[in-house]
Amino acid sequence: MRGTTNHPWSRPQENPDAINSPGGTVIVQTATGQTLVGDAVYASAAHTVTKSNTPADYKKFVGIVVGGTATGMQVAETVGLVAANAGESLLIAISGIANAIADAPVAASALLAGGAVTAGRLDDSASATAGQIVGLSLAAAGAAGDSFPILIKHL
Repeated sequence: MRGTTNHPWSRPQENPDAINSPGGTVIVQTATGQTLVGDAVYASAAHTVTKSNTPADYKKFVGIVVGGTATGMQVAETVGLVAANAGESLLIAISGIANAIADAPVAASALLAGGAVTAGRLDDSASATAGQIVGLSLAAAGAAGDSFPILIKHL
């Protein structure tokens, strides 16, 4: 089996018969700090990403973390696991469906932006403005910290 490269690669849906099954295009980038599976990240320097609790930072949205050095450079399905620490590699879904972490309760079919409470989390508040929208929720999240599927969008 070939190792992970810096070229984008497609991750097939886990279960093509299941609604909201994760899958899409994945790239490798470097983390600036500890990053979790499910975190939304944005470009902070060349080939480097970070997370924030400032929605405007997501104008440079890259994608949703799906794995990294701490997961053996394998896609991890458990949202909230450490994917990488500072200077380590991350696997980032840049298109398709991924599981994200809610910063507050999220309605289904809502436009999403970076949350204002916890870095890397998403919400559907009024902060979801043009240029800062990172996706569309495919299901509701009942509370902050809940995992929920999103369709990644770069708007």
